[in-house]
Amino acid sequence: MTSLEKWRALSRAWSVRIAAIGAALYAAVLALDPVQLQATWQSMPAELRALLPEHVQAWIGLALMIAVVVARGVPQPAVDRRLSLLAAPAWQAAARATIARRITSIAIHCSATPAGRDVRAATIRGWHKAKGWSDIGYHFVVDLDGTIEVGRPIAQAGAHVQGYNNNSIGICYVGGLAADGKTSADTRTPAQKAALVALLRELKARFPAAAVKGHRDYSPDANGNGRVDRAEWLKDCPCFDAQAEYADLRA
Repeated sequence: MTSLEKWRALSRAWSVRIAAIGAALYAAVLALDPVQLQATWQSMPAELRALLPEHVQAWIGLALMIAVVVARGVPQPAVDRRLSLLAAPAWQAAARATIARRITSIAIHCSATPAGRDVRAATIRGWHKAKGWSDIGYHFVVDLDGTIEVGRPIAQAGAHVQGYNNNSIGICYVGGLAADGKTSADTRTPAQKAALVALLRELKARFPAAAVKGHRDYSPDANGNGRVDRAEWLKDCPCFDAQAEYADLRA
């Protein structure tokens, strides 16, 4: 057998092997239900996904998306949306994640920390886990520099407004107290204000009927006059009038 014939035989053998591997993978995709695999990946706690490099996370997301397309024949618009999420910032992708919960409100909170103190989502997550919670209570945290960090996946109910968690999304900006660490104050930096607007626009695009409210606006209407007055606030958080400021916000 000549060298050329040996090469052709070897190529045919590898072609058969590759085809067999492809068929096996396709069968596995159909058997494992990639839709469920994708849902499991998206609902995985953020701290677990963070153990993988961002490019690896992106490739996993892309592989699962392709598997869903192959096995379930997802329409092209849905494919385009999945691909766009890979290029989106982490917070934007998180805001667009699949969700089965009915969202009726978006709650704005503050971290109740002194102005200028740099607190990140990881620290708040530690505080909340120390209380015995499964994860950070908020879905998003807005840092002093305007960085929007992803907290609990929006597919899961948060732990930020008792009695309203099932149908709300919680956002926390870092700050809320004056430098003395005691006096309530609107300490939002210009970067935080801009980031909050960007995040709220993204969420309002998905949930246009959701009301944007401050934590204090969820206090009981004790006197039954149809509004929550200052004397009825259970707390000052978020230390500014979120309802008024974002009343006319559109996607």
